[in-house]
Amino acid sequence: MTSARYRGRRNVAFVFWISITAITGVFATIPGDCDHSYSVSSQDKGFAFYADNPDCYRNVKLFPILSRHVEQIAKDLSVISSAIPESKYSPENKEAVEEECHQLMTYFESMKFDAKEYVELGKMFDERRAIIRELQKEDITPLRSAELDEAMANLEYKFEGKEPFASNILEFDIVGHYIIKIEEAEEFVRKHKIHTQPACKSVKRARSYASKGKRRAVSQVFEQPPWVIQERCRQS
Repeated sequence: MTSARYRGRRNVAFVFWISITAITGVFATIPGDCDHSYSVSSQDKGFAFYADNPDCYRNVKLFPILSRHVEQIAKDLSVISSAIPESKYSPENKEAVEEECHQLMTYFESMKFDAKEYVELGKMFDERRAIIRELQKEDITPLRSAELDEAMANLEYKFEGKEPFASNILEFDIVGHYIIKIEEAEEFVRKHKIHTQPACKSVKRARSYASKGKRRAVSQVFEQPPWVIQERCRQS
C-alpha cells in the first residue's frame, strides 16, 4: 500500500514536471515572430525589451500551469486548516501543524496574487506580438494602423504597473522558486491529509451542504409570488 502511494506521488510529480518541461521546450524552439526593428537595447528597458526577451517570455508563459497548481494547493491547505481541530493530533502537534499550515496559506495567497500578474503579463506579451504581426501586413489601411498604434500605446501604459514583475523574472529564478514552494506544500498536504482525513471529509461535506442550502434557499425565494418577494425586500 505504501509502495503504491509512493508510486502515485512520483507519477503526479512526473506529470507536473513533464508539463513544465514540454512547454519550456516548445517556447525554446519557436523562433521570435517580432521584427528586430521593434527590439530595444538592455539600456532602454521597457515593454518591448521584456516582451521580446526569450527568457522573460518563456518564463511568464509557464504561469498559467503554475497558477492552477497554486490555487489547488491553497484550497487543499484551507481544508486541512479547518480539519486540524478535529484531527487525531496531540494538542502540542496540533498547534505546530496549525502554525505551519497558516504560514503556508499566507504565503500561497501572496503567490496566487503574483501568479495572476504573471499570467496577465504573458497575455500582454502575446497581444503585442499580434499587433506587430498585423502592423507588418502589406495591405493594412492607415485607419487600422492608427488603431493598432493606439492599442500598442495602451499596452505600454498598462505595462508600467507590471514592469517590476517582468524585471523580477529576469533577475531572479521566479519559476524555480514557485516549483520548489509547490513541491514543499504538496508534501505538507500529503503528510497531513492522512491524519486529518476524516475531519477533511466532514469539512468538505459541510461546505457542500452549505452551498446546496444557499442554492435551495435562493430557488425557494424566487418560487414565491412577486408580491411576497417585494414585501420581503421592503422588510429587509
